[in-house]
Amino acid sequence: MTVEVSRYALEFRARRGDALRAALDRFRSEDRTLPPGLQAVEAQLAMPFEHRAAAAYGASRGARVAAIGDSEVSRERLGLFEREVLDPGNLARLAASPQPSLAEAVQRERRRAEQQWRQGPPLGSEEQARIAATDRRVAAELRGRLGDGGLVHVGGWEHLSGLGARLGDLGVEVRLI
Repeated sequence: MTVEVSRYALEFRARRGDALRAALDRFRSEDRTLPPGLQAVEAQLAMPFEHRAAAAYGASRGARVAAIGDSEVSRERLGLFEREVLDPGNLARLAASPQPSLAEAVQRERRRAEQQWRQGPPLGSEEQARIAATDRRVAAELRGRLGDGGLVHVGGWEHLSGLGARLGDLGVEVRLI
């Protein structure tokens, strides 16, 4: 079983997550909740949902989970996240600005996932090129891991169409869950 999360991302959250979450403590109300603008920041510091889902599924099936994400990309993005998003001034602005709740943001992302599952990302976008490059790398990794048996892969919704197309000759089943 594989998951599209890098080992670096998992190690970063395990090693630095508590200390980085502490930067949010000064914005917590008496009931320990955060303003909506900081709920998503806190969620980014938790173990990624894809990994938690894969670990739970793997445990229920007695399967080992391999993190196959790109650690170099994670190192860059998490470094930027730590420097810019967690900057005290930025946190203060996010705490004070009107933002949707985390639940609302997740619902909006789900609607976006369903739309792009049907239509794909905007053509010619930089994001489309990044997603395509990741899909090529992950498809090659998955093909190399197939061996004689089946394989379950958990990844982000942005990769459903691309991975499905790249692995279509294998008769893969792709689901948005």
